[in-house]
Amino acid sequence: EEAHARGLGVMLHMPMEPVEAKEPLFPQTILTTTPDADIERFLKEALASVPYAEGVNNHTGSAATADARVMRLVLNSLKTKKLFFMDSEVTPKTVGPRIARELRVRFTKRDVFIDNELKPELIKRQLEEAKRIALKTGEVVVVGHDQRLTLRMIKEAIPKFEQEGIRFVLVRDLLE
Repeated sequence: EEAHARGLGVMLHMPMEPVEAKEPLFPQTILTTTPDADIERFLKEALASVPYAEGVNNHTGSAATADARVMRLVLNSLKTKKLFFMDSEVTPKTVGPRIARELRVRFTKRDVFIDNELKPELIKRQLEEAKRIALKTGEVVVVGHDQRLTLRMIKEAIPKFEQEGIRFVLVRDLLE
C-alpha cells in the first residue's frame, strides 16, 4: 500500500522450487510437480495478497525456472493479467527469458544480487559491480532484500552514483 502510494513499483516475490532446498519451502511454492490448475491458483492467491503488483519475480526457483512447462504456465498467467516477469536468474538453465519472448510477456532479468551476505563491505562491492555494468551497458537490474543494512547502503550510494551519471529507476522502466 505504502509503496504504491509513493509511486514505487510493487512486485510479487513468488516462491518457486529450487534445485536444492536449503530451508523449508513456503506453502504454495510452485514446484516442477505442481499440477497446472494449482500453479494458476497459487499465482492468483499470491497476487491477491500483494495489492498493486505490476509484476512477479521468482524467490529461489532454480528448478522451476528451468522447467518449460512451469514457466509457460506462469508466464501465460502473467500475460493475461498484463504483468511483467523479472527473472532472478538463479540458474543459467532458466527458460524464463526465452519463453517470455515467445509469449510476448514483458520481462527483464537480474544482473547483480547486492546482499547475498549482509556485510557492508560486500554490499558496497556488489553496488560497485552494478555501477560498472550500468556504465558499460547503459543499464543494470539489481536485486536486494528489504534489510535495513541493504537500504542504508543503497541510500548512501545514490548521491555518488548520480554524480557519475547513473539514474535509479524502477524495474518496469527496464523491461523488454
